[in-house]
Amino acid sequence: MRQVKTIPGNADVPGSNPLTRLLGKKNADENRKKFNWERQVNSHLTKGECDLYYWELNPSLKWVQHYTQAGLQCDEFPFASTYQGKVGNDYSVRPINGLQNRNHGWTWLGTFYLRNRLADKDPFLVRTRS
Repeated sequence: MRQVKTIPGNADVPGSNPLTRLLGKKNADENRKKFNWERQVNSHLTKGECDLYYWELNPSLKWVQHYTQAGLQCDEFPFASTYQGKVGNDYSVRPINGLQNRNHGWTWLGTFYLRNRLADKDPFLVRTRS
């Protein structure tokens, strides 16, 4: 059973703590390690939180195929490019199409940061839709 989380940065939740911009690709890559770590579990290699989620959705592939082998990337929220992307247990991850993930991170999120002139530690909220 998944735990109840209070994920920061949600503009639709009154009183939600904002996200704060974290500058530098090296810093963001360090944050991604939280979700993409490799370790042995029951003498099998896992590639982190996204593997666990992928296997939950695809039980026949558990310990057989990693999400990366299916052409997926680990999408995380809060974003790795925020200070909140590396702390606590209040986050959400899901393996998604790699091209879509790259386009969102490099194009849309980067454009958002530039257009809004977000500097290091500048706060912001996110409104999502499905």
